[in-house]
Amino acid sequence: MKKFVHYIRSIFALDTRSLAVLRIVIGLVLIRDLVIGLQFLTAFHTDSGILPLDILMTNYPSENVWSIHAISNTYTYQLVLFILHCIIAVAFTLGYKTHIATILLWVFTLSLHWHNPLILNWWDTVVRLILFWGMFLPLGHQRSLDRRNTKKKAMSVFSLATVGYILQVCFVYIFATILKDHPRWTQEFSAVYYALSLDPFVTTLWSRVYQYPTLMERLTKFSYYLEWFGLVLLLIPRKNHLRRILCIGLFISFHLWLGLTMQLYSFPYIMIGLRLALVPAAGWQILSTLQGGHTDTDKDTTPIPNIIIQTQKLHPLISVFLILSLGYIFSRNLRTTDFDRHNDWFSTDINRFWFLFRIDQYRNMFAPYPFVDDGRVILEGIHQDGTSINLLDPDAEYSLAKPADMKRYYPHERRRKYYTSMWMKKNSDYRQYGAAYHCNARNKAHPDNPLTQIKRYYVLERTLADFETEEIDEVLLYDGECG
Repeated sequence: MKKFVHYIRSIFALDTRSLAVLRIVIGLVLIRDLVIGLQFLTAFHTDSGILPLDILMTNYPSENVWSIHAISNTYTYQLVLFILHCIIAVAFTLGYKTHIATILLWVFTLSLHWHNPLILNWWDTVVRLILFWGMFLPLGHQRSLDRRNTKKKAMSVFSLATVGYILQVCFVYIFATILKDHPRWTQEFSAVYYALSLDPFVTTLWSRVYQYPTLMERLTKFSYYLEWFGLVLLLIPRKNHLRRILCIGLFISFHLWLGLTMQLYSFPYIMIGLRLALVPAAGWQILSTLQGGHTDTDKDTTPIPNIIIQTQKLHPLISVFLILSLGYIFSRNLRTTDFDRHNDWFSTDINRFWFLFRIDQYRNMFAPYPFVDDGRVILEGIHQDGTSINLLDPDAEYSLAKPADMKRYYPHERRRKYYTSMWMKKNSDYRQYGAAYHCNARNKAHPDNPLTQIKRYYVLERTLADFETEEIDEVLLYDGECG
C-alpha cells in the first residue's frame, strides 16, 4: 500500500518550477490577447459593435449569470476594464501577489468571455480551466516577485488541485479523440488533408505540406494515436520521470507542427504551456546537470536523486468543492460522447450551477472530422455612387476571389472566429448588428461617399477528396440598407 500511495503521489505531483513556467506562458498569452483586443474594443464590446448589450442579455440569459463587463457597454467603461485586466495579467505573469492576482484574473477572464460568446474559441475554455485550478496551486512559489527576497527551494507538491489539473489535461485529449470516431481519422487518415484545406488557417508552411499526401496521412496517424496512447507514458511507474519527459516532448512537437502548418494564433502556446506544467522535478535536475550546475532541491549533481513530494493542505470545504468540480468536468465530457445515452443520469439542468464557474469544458476541434464546408466571408459595401468595396479588405480591389494573404484578412483570432461563425444558421440573427457596425464605422471614416447598402456573402468551397475541386457557391447571408 505504501508503494501504491507513493506511485499515485509521484504520478500526480507537480514541480513548482514547472508551475512557474505555466504561469508565465499563460500570462503572456492573456496580455497579448488583451492588447490586441483593444483594437477591436468598439466592435466586440460596446453597443456600437456586433453584439449590443440588450441582445446579449436576451439571447444568453443563462450564461450571463454575472459579468462586470455587462454593467455598461460604453467605450470608456470597457476601456477601464481592459486596462485593469491587463494590469492584473501583468501582476500574474510577474508573480506579484500571485494568489490574489490569479483569482482576479479568473474573475475578469470569465466576465470578458461572458460578454461576447460570438468571438470565443474552444481554447478559451482551456485558459479558464487553467486559471480555475491555478487558484489552488502554488503558482507563485518560484520565479516570482513574491519570492524575490526569499530563497525558497523548489519542490514537488501533491494535492487535489494537482490531481485535478493533470486529469484535466488528460480529459482535453482523451475525450477529443473519442469524438473523432470517423473514417477520416480512423481508416482513411485524411483528416490533416481536410484540415489544411481550410482557408482561414492557411500559413506559408501549409502550402508545402499540402503537396505531399503521404506526409499528411502520416501526420494524421501521428496525431490520432498520440492523443489516444501518448498519455499512457504518464502512468508507467518504472523510470516514470523519463517517460513523462518523453510524453511532454511528443505533445509539444505535436502542437508545434500544428502551429507551423496552420494559423491557430494562441492555441499552440496555450497547449504547450499546459504540457510544460507537467515537467517533473527530475527533468529540472537533468537540465541543471547538463548545464553543469545543481538545483535548489539537491546539491548532488547525480541525474536522478530521490524526489521528496510535499502534500499541499487544502481546507476540507475546498477539497469537497474540487472533487465535485472534477466530477462535473468528467461527466460533462462523457456526456458529449453519447448525449442520448448519458443525458438520463446527467441532465443539462446540472449546468445551471456549474456555469457560475465556467468549467464547462469539452474539446471538439476537428471532431468528428475537420469541416468540409470551407470558405470565407465577403462583406460588400455599396457606396452612394454605386461602387463596391470588401469591408474586410478595403485596400484591395473588390472581388469574390480568394485573397492572397489570409492573415491580413483575419489578423486576429477573435475576428476570424466571429466572421466564420456568421456562416452558421444559429447565428443568423446577429448578422444585422454586424452589418450596422460596419456601415456606421465606414460612413464615419468616409462621409464624402457613404455606404447605402451592405451585403454579406459566404463564398463556399467544399473540400473534396484527392484534391478535387467543386464549383464555388456564393451564398448570400444578409442584404440590408445602411442606416
